[in-house]
Amino acid sequence: MSLVAAAGIFLASCGTTYQSTSDNAAYNVTVPTNIRSNFAIAYPDATSVVWNTYDVNNVPIDWELTGWNTLGSDAYAVTFNMGSDQYYGWYDAQGNLIGTATAVTDYTRVPHVVTDMIHQKYAGYTIDWVGREIVGSKTNYEMKLSQGDNKIKLLVDSNGNVLKEKTK
Repeated sequence: MSLVAAAGIFLASCGTTYQSTSDNAAYNVTVPTNIRSNFAIAYPDATSVVWNTYDVNNVPIDWELTGWNTLGSDAYAVTFNMGSDQYYGWYDAQGNLIGTATAVTDYTRVPHVVTDMIHQKYAGYTIDWVGREIVGSKTNYEMKLSQGDNKIKLLVDSNGNVLKEKTK
């Protein structure tokens, strides 16, 4: 009996040093194993993980602005925390990560080149909201700007290039 306990302690000490809560996530749907595994590998430090089916009416970003692939009802959405930030992620039915997004409340966390571009090209506009969107190795920023009744949505890459612009 003590040999079994010692072996268990030894094996536990050889494990990885991170702790993922993805295996203990809240599942409002049945999520395929490959998607759960892909998520656990990509976000080993995720906490407060909650899975749902993809709902086009419940997306915190402008999907059209991002240009991400259209998803069907067989896709999955996940919310999770990394540190003090809440993230949203989307997986297609094959288990491919489409992208992740998080709101940026501290604008000093936006690259300086992006805020410089905003101050130069959109002088007089106020930044109302910023979201950081990550697809693979690319990071873009969705931004909502306003100046009186004028409203603009932008998709800006991390180098300060405007990729898309919508006016209202």
